[in-house]
Amino acid sequence: MAKALGADARAATVSKVRAWLEEHGIAIAGRFAEWANINSDEALARGMEIGDTLSGRPDTGAIRPS
Repeated sequence: MAKALGADARAATVSKVRAWLEEHGIAIAGRFAEWANINSDEALARGMEIGDTLSGRPDTGAIRPS
């Protein structure tokens, strides 16, 4: 059975999971992958950034939401 986490436990758990993913070369992007409440425009901008990073291209200079 799943157990809900309090805010402090959630932050620590998310930090551990993100660190594990990074250690294993797994890039994340988007609302659900980043466990963040972000708007779709921000999710798209982050996805474009990770795409540039993974492809070795320089930053596209995509317009970031304000």
